[in-house]
Amino acid sequence: MDQNVNDGSVTSEVKSPLSGKKVLIIEDDALIGSILYNHLVKDGIDTTLLKTGEDGLQFIRETMPDVMLLDIFLPGINGLDLLESLRKDDKTKDLKILMLSNTDQLKDRTRAQENKAEFLVKAGVMPTDIVKKIGEMLGVSQ
Repeated sequence: MDQNVNDGSVTSEVKSPLSGKKVLIIEDDALIGSILYNHLVKDGIDTTLLKTGEDGLQFIRETMPDVMLLDIFLPGINGLDLLESLRKDDKTKDLKILMLSNTDQLKDRTRAQENKAEFLVKAGVMPTDIVKKIGEMLGVSQ
C-alpha cells in the first residue's frame, strides 16, 4: 500500500525545520518503508511512500520532491538504473537523492556517487540519522 501524508494515516506531532519539505521514499520492503514513512511524517515532512521505480518515475513527473530516498534493490527497474535515468533528464538531474542499500558493495556505492547521490547502508543507520542526512542535503540544520 502506498502512503502519503495527506491520507490521514499519520499526523505530524513535531514542528521541525524540515516541516513542509517533500520527500519521496521508494522502498519495496514494507517494514522498512513504513518505519521511514512514519518517522518522517512525525517530523512534519510531506512524505510519499512508493514500492517500485516505475511508480516513482510517474510520481516525479507530477510532483517534484525536495529529496528522494531510493532503495537499490527494487522490483522492475532497480534504484541505480532509475538514478541514472533521472540524471539524464534536465527536469530531474539536480534532484537530491539518498540511495539506501542493504549491503555496502563498493560497485553500488561508486555508481551512486558517480551519479551525484548520497549513499547509506540501511543496517547502519536509524531513522533519525536519515532525517539528519535529509537536512544536510537541503542545507537545513536540525
